[in-house]
Amino acid sequence: MPTLSLAELTPETVEAAVKLRLAPGQERFVAPVAQSLAEAYVTPTAWPRVVLDGDEVVGFVMGNFDPDNEVAAFRAGIWRLNVSADAQGRGVGRFAVEQLEAEAARRGVETITVMWEPGDGGPEDFYRRLGFEPTGEELFGEIVGAKVVAVEPAGAATPEPAAAEPVTRVVVQDALLPHPLSIVRVETRRISIRPNVAAGLHVHNGPVIGSIETGSAIYQVDGEPEKTLRPGDVFYEPAGARVARFDGGPHGVTFVAHFPLEADQEATLVFPDEEPDERPDEQPQKGSV
Repeated sequence: MPTLSLAELTPETVEAAVKLRLAPGQERFVAPVAQSLAEAYVTPTAWPRVVLDGDEVVGFVMGNFDPDNEVAAFRAGIWRLNVSADAQGRGVGRFAVEQLEAEAARRGVETITVMWEPGDGGPEDFYRRLGFEPTGEELFGEIVGAKVVAVEPAGAATPEPAAAEPVTRVVVQDALLPHPLSIVRVETRRISIRPNVAAGLHVHNGPVIGSIETGSAIYQVDGEPEKTLRPGDVFYEPAGARVARFDGGPHGVTFVAHFPLEADQEATLVFPDEEPDERPDEQPQKGSV
């Protein structure tokens, strides 16, 4: 049975997001997705996401995280929430808000806000059911609501269950190498790619195993489905595989990569479809990914 998930927009999902249709009468309370995406394009602090039910785009949410904004209502919270008419009543909107709230908690944000236009058929009851309360402030004729986010204090220890083991170990990836290697050393690199920079089709001369530290990346081995990697996610690039995408997300990406190396081997990569002088200076160069 399909389950709800939140994802960054891709060329495949943006068209479906723009075509989302609300229930009759809701259009007066929320701007269309196309307008939100245009605003996100010129607002570096915007946080646009699609809600998926399996592979189907059923909703769109755009948050904003701008802690230095002079207007308190714009520092962290929900800017837009669009749920397809066909998907309403299935918990899509609640899920989107909960995911944005979780992102706020991860960033250490203590309060998130939302604005709604009063009126019959509007979203006020929905937001109040989720814990948002009017602050008494109005902006642009809309009511400002706020909700306190449960954030764990910095440095606070997470209490363990009484029966918890002192050490736990979970296998998150088990990469099978295609042939035995005589590994003599493992080189580990911390690599950063700037926002929306594409690494380009490339091939490594050995296996690469890594994990995402911050930001996000669009990752795809040639011929396989692409996926979004986020903090804590792991990946494996087989030796000689054509890696079609390892692109920095809207906030860039930093990851740690481990290169198992045989005797007298150095970790290198090549861009098979390009001449060496074709790559712009701002793109990752040979050996940088």
